[in-house]
Amino acid sequence: MTHLELSEKVFVMKIFLTVLTLIIGLQSWANSETIKDFEIEGMSVGDSILDYFSEDQIKKNFYSGSKKFVFSDHKSSKFKIYDDVQFNFKNNDKKFIIHELNGGIFFPRNVEACYKKRDEVLIDIENLFPNAEKDFGNELFEHGMDKTGKSFYTYHAFNLIDGSIGVQCTDWGKNMEKNGMIDAMYIFIETKEFGEFLKNEAYK
Repeated sequence: MTHLELSEKVFVMKIFLTVLTLIIGLQSWANSETIKDFEIEGMSVGDSILDYFSEDQIKKNFYSGSKKFVFSDHKSSKFKIYDDVQFNFKNNDKKFIIHELNGGIFFPRNVEACYKKRDEVLIDIENLFPNAEKDFGNELFEHGMDKTGKSFYTYHAFNLIDGSIGVQCTDWGKNMEKNGMIDAMYIFIETKEFGEFLKNEAYK
């Protein structure tokens, strides 16, 4: 087996184990109606980031349209499933309470593989939450971070009483890839307040 073949096999196995772990975890939440029961790498909305990272490790990144919410990206050897985890919290909140949490799995220059895995995950989530209200954007949306208009994302969410859980695939344009951005699937948990902020303020 060549080094390339071995790398591809390890990558496929990682994705399989990631989705399997997600499905097993979701099964215990099947009768829940609150996003606070959902976890990504043992963390959830409503937790304080300080329970997992020090204040020195938390770097604030501001949205282009508003400083109401800020985000903090983390890559850590402690993460068992995701390549990257992002927290969103209110600016100047000394408790660093999480309002949105998402875990990313990278698909470098292979967004089609991202779409395929996204569809599999969506089916599993829908089977576990048949009564959840679906908010599916069956089209590509321009990503507000890329001012060239060459980056796109898909949005599929299941709405619960206090927020949403969903899956998003991001296809970054060449300009963003040059700046280190990588095509990825994100599984997210967000409060209603943050969801409205993201749609109406973040990139205006």
